[in-house]
Amino acid sequence: MRIQTAKLCLLPAAFVCAFSVAQAQSSIISQVVDGGPWLTTVGITNISSSQTIASLAFFQDTGGGNTSSWNLALQEGPAQAIVVQPGSTVFLHTLGTAASTTVGYGQLTEVGSSGSLVAYAIFTLRGAQLLNGTAPASPAVSRILVPFDNTNGAATSMAVVNPTSSSVTINVGVRVGSTSSQPTAITLPANGHQSFDFPTQFGAAVANQSGLAEFYSPSGTFSILALRFQSSAFTTAPTYNVTGPPLIASASSGSGGGGGAGNIIFGGFTVSNSSTTFAGLPPSNSSGIGGQFASYTPAEWQLPFSAQTFGPCSVLDVTNPVGGKPPYSPDSLLDAGTISVSGPNVPPGAVLMKVPGSGGPSYFYSPPVGTSLANGGTYTINNGSGGSQIGAFSISAKLPDSFLVTNWDAITSINRGNGLTINWTGGGFDTIGISAIGSNTANGNVHTVAISCVISPAASSGSFSIPLDALAKLPVVQAGSATDTGLLSVTAGSSSGGTISAVSSTSTALTPPLVGGGQVNYGFFAPSLSVLKNVSIQ
Repeated sequence: MRIQTAKLCLLPAAFVCAFSVAQAQSSIISQVVDGGPWLTTVGITNISSSQTIASLAFFQDTGGGNTSSWNLALQEGPAQAIVVQPGSTVFLHTLGTAASTTVGYGQLTEVGSSGSLVAYAIFTLRGAQLLNGTAPASPAVSRILVPFDNTNGAATSMAVVNPTSSSVTINVGVRVGSTSSQPTAITLPANGHQSFDFPTQFGAAVANQSGLAEFYSPSGTFSILALRFQSSAFTTAPTYNVTGPPLIASASSGSGGGGGAGNIIFGGFTVSNSSTTFAGLPPSNSSGIGGQFASYTPAEWQLPFSAQTFGPCSVLDVTNPVGGKPPYSPDSLLDAGTISVSGPNVPPGAVLMKVPGSGGPSYFYSPPVGTSLANGGTYTINNGSGGSQIGAFSISAKLPDSFLVTNWDAITSINRGNGLTINWTGGGFDTIGISAIGSNTANGNVHTVAISCVISPAASSGSFSIPLDALAKLPVVQAGSATDTGLLSVTAGSSSGGTISAVSSTSTALTPPLVGGGQVNYGFFAPSLSVLKNVSIQ
């Protein structure tokens, strides 16, 4: 789960928020090669108990670290809307039939969940001897360690990707034995990609040497993949995504970790049961607890709350490059240590899985296969004595007893001129959140319009119609389009203190101390029951 998603939905209880699909969590395959003697296979594994939808986007090198969209053909067909069943793996193969080799990178995006998919690439070199090497996909982060070995004829090579919409400078540090040096920093343009071998890029500091290289950006994120070549063979070289200040690379241009003076620290966790429906697929139920602590600049934090409003609804219109950093997303995520969870249907000793993310970890817990969290149940999360950046906390939340959108099955599309009404019944909640999202991808950019309506207080049985002026802002979304996304979600939850509306969020139910001084500015642990489906928009 991504907390800026819950904030953007303007209903903290929205664990499965529609916008989390429009701007879902992604991981980077930092090198993809196809043609000539090369082909690439991508393996995608769903480690959760719920069906997940995945999409792949590819970018090819155009020179100088720049890339452009790459319509890379796969043997299995289109790289969008790939269904990955629970506990299964899907393999996708490039054709490898082009006469010349094209080099670039890939971006895997989850649709409808977060932290459920892991992936890796298999590189095949065809010749007198068939050779294979593998490397995992990984999220973009701000600091990565890469062991290297260039001795006895070996050479470590790597590919680095900047998946964001702004250029990034990556400081480099090299340690061989007790000697450290700082080679020239790497500067990548927006959506940039560069691949090289260590001796060519870093010269005498690494030639015929083995040691550790550190890559660190004080103000951006990137992803790295490494391979070790020797004679006619090659194999994976490890990379380690880490947090905290750099050990070898220079930090002179900024500081890592907590996110800068004047930043707003936000902590958001949700406990949720949800149902998701996609066209042509049976409904999928998911259940879990997740969240993160995030550091925003004032501009990033304020953007969703400065959106145009129509009664209890707001309309946010954003455009960013495919794979780029949305303007409302945080700069870094903070470490809260090990977070335990207790409550109905949760085994003793359960903890939230720490998932590496953009600049730091997020957290997620899914109950054992065949079980779900209990409607009406109370759940508690705590992190004992705290983590390296977030101090100790303990907080509880109670799931609503029941929730049903009574006209849900009848809604298959949104007609912007005819309006949209949501009817519901249930119990144990006091807030309803409705999100309608339209997103189009063209010319390397994603244009998304998000309507977020917050009805609070909300009766256990009620109805709400999204204002026509708000609906008119949505873009047209064609059914079955590979480049368009239309989503509708409705969430029932309980307020968690502070002000929750379409223009502000000042919940202070979860504001633990920061290890470096001060405390989290805003935070919540919010319960919700929700439904989500894809729709066309006319």
